[in-house]
Amino acid sequence: MRQSLVQCTCRCLAQQRASLHTSPSAGQSTDGDRARPDRQAGLDYASQQIRRQPLERQGPRPSQASHARQQAYASAHRSGYGSAVPPPANNAQRYPHQARQPDYRQRAQPSRQPYLQPNRPPIDSRAPPRRSDTPLDLRPPAQTAPRLPNEPTEQYEPSDDRSNRPHRSRASEPRKHTVNRLSIRDTWAEAARERQSRQVAGKPIRPPPRPRARLSARRVRINIAIPSVTSIANLSRLLGYKLARLQRRLNAIGFDDARPDRILSADDASLIALELGFEPVVDDLNSFDIYPDPPASDLSALSPRPPIVCIMGHVDHGKTTLLDTLRSTSVAQGEAGGITQHIGAFEVPMKLLDANASDSAGTVTFLDTPGHAAFGAMRSRGANITDIAVIVVSADDGVMPQTREVISVLKQEPNVSPVVAITKIDRPGVDIEKAKNGLLAAGLEIEEYGGDVPCVQVSAVANIGLDTLVETILAVSEQKELRVERQGVRVEARVIESKVDKGRGNVATLLVMRGTLSVSQHIVAGSVMCKVRQLYRPGGQAVKEAVPGQPVEVTGWTQLPSAGDECLEAKTEKEARSAIENRKKRQEALALLADVEAINEKRRVAAEEAERLEAIQEAKLKKANSVLGDLEDGEALLANALPETKELRLVIKADFSGTVEAVAGAVADIGNKEAKVKIVLTGVGDVSNSDIDMARTAEAVILGFNIKAPKPIQSAAAQAGVAIHLDTVIYRLIDEVKQRVIGLMPKVYDSKVTGEATIAQVFDITTKGRETSKVAGCKVGNGSLARSALCKVLRDGVEVYSGKLSTLKQGKKDVDEVRKGSECGISFEDWQGFEANDALQTYELVQQTRHL
Repeated sequence: MRQSLVQCTCRCLAQQRASLHTSPSAGQSTDGDRARPDRQAGLDYASQQIRRQPLERQGPRPSQASHARQQAYASAHRSGYGSAVPPPANNAQRYPHQARQPDYRQRAQPSRQPYLQPNRPPIDSRAPPRRSDTPLDLRPPAQTAPRLPNEPTEQYEPSDDRSNRPHRSRASEPRKHTVNRLSIRDTWAEAARERQSRQVAGKPIRPPPRPRARLSARRVRINIAIPSVTSIANLSRLLGYKLARLQRRLNAIGFDDARPDRILSADDASLIALELGFEPVVDDLNSFDIYPDPPASDLSALSPRPPIVCIMGHVDHGKTTLLDTLRSTSVAQGEAGGITQHIGAFEVPMKLLDANASDSAGTVTFLDTPGHAAFGAMRSRGANITDIAVIVVSADDGVMPQTREVISVLKQEPNVSPVVAITKIDRPGVDIEKAKNGLLAAGLEIEEYGGDVPCVQVSAVANIGLDTLVETILAVSEQKELRVERQGVRVEARVIESKVDKGRGNVATLLVMRGTLSVSQHIVAGSVMCKVRQLYRPGGQAVKEAVPGQPVEVTGWTQLPSAGDECLEAKTEKEARSAIENRKKRQEALALLADVEAINEKRRVAAEEAERLEAIQEAKLKKANSVLGDLEDGEALLANALPETKELRLVIKADFSGTVEAVAGAVADIGNKEAKVKIVLTGVGDVSNSDIDMARTAEAVILGFNIKAPKPIQSAAAQAGVAIHLDTVIYRLIDEVKQRVIGLMPKVYDSKVTGEATIAQVFDITTKGRETSKVAGCKVGNGSLARSALCKVLRDGVEVYSGKLSTLKQGKKDVDEVRKGSECGISFEDWQGFEANDALQTYELVQQTRHL
């Protein structure tokens, strides 16, 4: 087999040698062949290397022989011999004895001829030499030739030593050279020598840079819809980020708490999405709302507006009585408890205040605010819409807590001009200077002490100083030059109060600030809309329109507006509905945000508490001696660390929305860690069946303020087991809630010692059943020993028993009580471990009075 393979290879090489030495035309050798007599030696060397290949088993496979032949050609080419000898082009030339079948793959094979550049002679030694005296050396220099991609640095050199021969795996190592790579290498070498010969002024001509794909500099952001509330874990799924990666990014941008259950608001989630390259989707339709018109630049051309005067001060300092005297009414006599419990808006003609005023002088609008501590929100609303604030201070009481609160509220309203009225100066023994000094200490400087606040001394009962007070109010209003637009602007008003009237439905008292409010207009207050049906003056007179500075009652509301809301006119009903829907969405988002903050805070506190309890438990376990005792102590610790907080659930109903807010705010903070108040529902109007159903479901108490509960409602509440408490005075209502909260608190008892005795001797007695038991012979030292009382036995000051007496005998008789100085026999329930000289005490448990 080996001999046949060698003979075949020699015949193949002889055929190729004959074809190379044959001229293209005459079959003779060319000048190039004569110039290179060593070409035959190169071919002989290649054939010798093929014959020297070792044979394994039956001889080399055709692929191995082909590889050896390629290695021989490559070695001859590197050494400068046989560079013009092309390798066999196909399998027919490699293996003539197997060339019986035509190779159909030869049609699709590309040409293996070297790449020829245009107008350039082929790189072949058979081509005629150039017109140069120096013959061209076709061997490429190793230092200037560029390295082929993935070209191995070590080449295989034929050797007879089989131990040094590398073993190549056909599957892992590619062939080191192919015909195409050799041709391309020759082409690159020729191009390199051509560039060296075309140097201009010592600067080589560099090839043009390889074109690169252009990347867009604009960063594309993906639109993504962000929910109103989401957790970090859900946001990672929404953005397509892994949770750990998102947490690392959050920590990098400044988020301290990146727990997976941390709830994010829409704003926080949008900022995170923007930071990560996303674009949060913004809906322009949801941003529509109604806003007031900008103020006029020239006030001189506007119509004058009546001044709005707010009467403020501490409770029971004479505010309503002073206002009744100014407008010649008697409202204060009909108020429950003698105090004002909601804002009242009144319009007083100027002629009634000033006798010298003309009939067309106009009016003054007065607001009467409550003085009780529970109505702080009402006082703040009154200060926001007023022009002049009359601070009423009683001459006998001086400055009180609500007076200081009013002064602090007015300091935050720079557009409000304060006027001080010291009332009740007709009472004997009053100290007016004390009241003035109290105002100065509270931060209000009156004119007598170098300030700019007028101070008037009045008495509404004796009608003293009222004219001076009216003149002061009118003078301050003239200085303010109150002017406002009546036409051509959007109507603006403020909600003073709102209530449910049986004959008129939902009614709200508005104070018009700008524009003219008329019937059939569409107005929006908060998240409630209204098509004005009727307008009523404070006296009950129906009117068609209301101008700035006038208080009116408006009907036609879809729901009750909240006191203090800003009321604006809508051009159409569609515009009003769009604004209402968007405001409701924003309110829901704010409510969700508040819930989110509460949940996050609750989880944070729970986590901190769990860590604290875990640390306490570990310390307790290390310190204790017994494992069982440690577990019991740990359970007791957990039970005492997290006491159960009981709740008094309330359903609050009142006559006005402002009073509902005041009652809810007054009772919401009642309680402590043991018991507290939880408001389930608030509403305006009388108690209804739906309120009873809600209270029964939530196990709540119905609290009514200035409302009624009809007898059928009371019967239904009694059948459902729902308690209803109604009152017309707010401080009595607050006291009722406090007592109910105290009733929910755990009972605490004190032990009161009722008798003391000493065990003098221990006796053994035999009962009828021939059972032996012990009896303690005692002598009463203090108080008396009662058989029904609780007792405890002390030994060396340490309690050894606590329980009840089983028997108490004096002689042979059973007695219920033994007094001081007497002797008796005593036995205890289920205990006989007493000894002589033990101390015995009887006591009773006395319940403590709890307070908030």
